[in-house]
Amino acid sequence: MGNFFLGLGIGLIGGVLFAPKAGTETREYLRQKADEGTGYVKDRAGDLGNTASDMLDKGKDMVDKGKQVFQGEKDNMKQRGQEAMQRS
Repeated sequence: MGNFFLGLGIGLIGGVLFAPKAGTETREYLRQKADEGTGYVKDRAGDLGNTASDMLDKGKDMVDKGKQVFQGEKDNMKQRGQEAMQRS
């Protein structure tokens, strides 16, 4: 997918450079497109950062829940062992 966008960008730049526009118009057009591309990349990076942060939070929650279940089972087994010792 990255190669597709790279090829698209190269084709766009090549087309713009050979288009019948004045130099100032072409430079302004390229500047606008570069700004749009920068904005797009920043937005995607932010989205990826948020997704990674959400996944990390979910992972931490799962670990915490696992610890709670393990601690509950450990306490349960300890209590059963003590009850068994008292009956003996």
